[in-house]
Amino acid sequence: MNILITGASRKVSLVRAFQSALVRSGGGNVIAVDVSSYAPALYVADRRFLVSASTDPRFVDEVLEICKHENVSLIIPTRDEELILFAEARERFEASRIRVMVPQAETVRTCCDKFSFLAFCREHNFGIPRTYDRDGWRSSDFPLFVKPRFGKGGHGAQKVACKEEMRLAIDHPEQWLIQEFVNWPEYTIDLLADFQGRILSVVPRSRQLVIAGESYVSRTVDEPELIAEASRLADELNLVGHNTIQCFWDGSEAKFIEVNPRFGGASALGRAAGADTPMMLLRLLDGEILPARLGQFEPDLVMLRFTDDLFLKDNALVSPAESRSKFAEPTPISVRKAELRAVLFDLDNTLYPEEQFVVGGFRAVAQFLAERRHLGTEQLLQQMLNILRLHGRGRVFNLLLKELQIDSASWLPTLLQVYRSHQPVLSLFPETPVLLRALKGRGLRLALVTDGLASIQRRKIAALGLDAYMSAIVCTGELSEGCAKPSRIPFEVALNLLDVAPNAAAYVADDINKDFAGPNQLGMKSVQIRTAGLLGVREKPEPSDPVFHPQMTAGSLTEALTLLGLP
Repeated sequence: MNILITGASRKVSLVRAFQSALVRSGGGNVIAVDVSSYAPALYVADRRFLVSASTDPRFVDEVLEICKHENVSLIIPTRDEELILFAEARERFEASRIRVMVPQAETVRTCCDKFSFLAFCREHNFGIPRTYDRDGWRSSDFPLFVKPRFGKGGHGAQKVACKEEMRLAIDHPEQWLIQEFVNWPEYTIDLLADFQGRILSVVPRSRQLVIAGESYVSRTVDEPELIAEASRLADELNLVGHNTIQCFWDGSEAKFIEVNPRFGGASALGRAAGADTPMMLLRLLDGEILPARLGQFEPDLVMLRFTDDLFLKDNALVSPAESRSKFAEPTPISVRKAELRAVLFDLDNTLYPEEQFVVGGFRAVAQFLAERRHLGTEQLLQQMLNILRLHGRGRVFNLLLKELQIDSASWLPTLLQVYRSHQPVLSLFPETPVLLRALKGRGLRLALVTDGLASIQRRKIAALGLDAYMSAIVCTGELSEGCAKPSRIPFEVALNLLDVAPNAAAYVADDINKDFAGPNQLGMKSVQIRTAGLLGVREKPEPSDPVFHPQMTAGSLTEALTLLGLP
């Protein structure tokens, strides 16, 4: 299954989101097209082509030709100017079994013309800011807000404080909206509907910092009434695919501003919060009937957007000559090489047997108790191991103290501290140091991403001598709350430290319930090492969501690296 993204421009995160979804759903390529060879997203995509501007009559024919040659299943338009072209040509694409993520032409015209959108909202009883006719604003109170009838990204929109500013702000009043200035919080809503218009997912996010019309700081919010009203609007408009809806919301009433029937620039926040709309679109293409997931996302997740840099040799840029022979193999780009540049590892039960640490900690506790209660160290150690096997982790010390008839309230904190602060004596799996040296010898960058109390994990790492092999070490306990696996945040931190793109990195770990969701969402490769599990941890049922499942499974670290084409 191949996906084509038009107007690729700087939409690198969208390209990577579809690459990640394709990896998790059986494979495929992301093809990016743009009018400019300086569009960064072209060089992150698997295939790239230059096309004529959307104002050129050849544009639709060129895109259709590329889609046929590249076996494209779905087109994702990303520019308002293209939406009507694809809506009007949708039957041509569908005749070639190519879906286009665009609603009917009538819906597109309504959404792209702010006058038409306001009229639609009035007709269907949706709240909107008070809007004045050509001269009605003259008797209104300032400040007012003006914006062009046709426009995007906040271009031309501004607050107007007086009549003189109004005269300077607009030249042809019939081409401008003049509205009340609404001093309510502004929201963008990421909404996904299937290709029949059934609403599947709605994620509102507050726009806390907006630059040039785009959200740079946003926060997901759980507002059931806003979700319901946005769903009603989408249903009335007959929206399909991923859409961004903008409105003001005071906690009880919504005033809708506009609808963009496409992915928005900050839609990555909705994906990070649990609404993986690229993956859902692929599943819809595959014929699945997906259940609605309204309200199923992580609230109060904050996104801080920032720019990044991409460096290429001049001869790696797509040239007009290359575009004329469109279907020659594109120039190889270093950021999209097939070979890996980095391998990230889990720690416990991946690089060493975690049982060593548990037994060592129990022994330290046994020695501590034996010295103070005149008991046998080995007997106490065996008691703890028996409790662990019978009852699992979590209450070993509680049950031990109960068996010994020792007051738990006064002794339990001490035993926990002894366990957590003991100096571990650990050794890597025999194959581990040999393989790590071989990987470093090949020039690969290595990193650790590990959960748990940072003080404990750092002592383990020191005892194993792993600092000598790793270019980056990320202990999630040293990050802010909510950054432990399965979050993708620690992996983003590690990749930034390594200066490696996600598609040039792999993660090797053992726990299917938390280890692979983050790497998969980023578009990394993922390999599970099958183990007997963590000592004293009951085996959990495998998660049903495919994002948690590794792309490959191995019986050892050697086999895992072999699957990755290493060392």
